[in-house]
Amino acid sequence: AFIGFEATALYREEARDADRTVPRATYLAVGFLGLFYTFVVWVIVQAFGDDKAVATAARNPAEMFFTAMTHYVGGWATDLQRVLIVSSLLASLLAFHNAITRYGYALSLEGAAPALLGRIHPRHGSPWVSGVAQTALAALVTAVFAAIGVHPYNEFLLWVNTPGVVGVLVLQTLAACSVVVFFRRNPGAAGAGRLRTSAAPAAAALLLAVITGLVCTRLNLFTGASPAVNWTLVALTPAVFATGVVLATRIRRRRPEVYAKLATTDVESV
Repeated sequence: AFIGFEATALYREEARDADRTVPRATYLAVGFLGLFYTFVVWVIVQAFGDDKAVATAARNPAEMFFTAMTHYVGGWATDLQRVLIVSSLLASLLAFHNAITRYGYALSLEGAAPALLGRIHPRHGSPWVSGVAQTALAALVTAVFAAIGVHPYNEFLLWVNTPGVVGVLVLQTLAACSVVVFFRRNPGAAGAGRLRTSAAPAAAALLLAVITGLVCTRLNLFTGASPAVNWTLVALTPAVFATGVVLATRIRRRRPEVYAKLATTDVESV
């Protein structure tokens, strides 16, 4: 649920005082999300009771919050809740679409993806080919799941999202580790003390690793799927990571000039 707070760093170039604004925005986002989602979980447990909340979620997770809203507030609030969920889901999908489009565009400029993805619309200035490619991919995946008749929430949404959730947790763990390694190799690069450059990121890496392990071993609470499906979903993350390592190694060996440009494109300035 908290995925997305790291996007505050993307707006560093637009901030007036980035060294103060970006950290404050990040801490505020993390703090708000942590408290808000803790409150939401507490509310839903109070609505159904300690002994029935988990069982209710297992039977019909998609309707759990609607049921509580209808019982305690009324049908009108449930209708409003459904509208808000659809509108907020649309906003999040647009954000994901925009991010994936930018990744495709940046990789194209760096030579790691087909050059066609880097084409800019002559009127709007947007990477429209990359956007169309992302739209086509999303439509294809949705069509395949619809054709095989899976449940839109219990299977399609949860199964497709799960590898992404695990993947982001792994990336955040690696990012915390990289902070420690970076400042050990470059001790003069930071103006802050050891708390921010060593202790905090090391603690974050440890806690994130533990959380990732808990998510992977208790994935059935989230997906409601069989162990075979859950471990397949978990295995996708190391499989994709290993594929990326192989491809990067191949690019470094065969096209060193392309490898040197990876992760150097500033999409905003371009």
